[in-house]
Amino acid sequence: MWLYSTPPRTAEPRAGDDEGNHEQRVAEANPAALLAINGAHGNLSNAKAARDDLVEQVVRVASRARPSAPIEARSG
Repeated sequence: MWLYSTPPRTAEPRAGDDEGNHEQRVAEANPAALLAINGAHGNLSNAKAARDDLVEQVVRVASRARPSAPIEARSG
């Protein structure tokens, strides 16, 4: 027994599809799937921005740091 009156539609990629056509069929077949895809894209964008900010901070701090004195080899 289906939870809905009709069985769920599939949104398989078709030959000759571009990304927009496939995403449109995904949205028609399952709007929640499109929301999840868009959320994942947003999370990835946020992660990349956070990574770029962190790299920028590390470079800024490293450029202000003094080079440490070389460690001399101990003879013994």
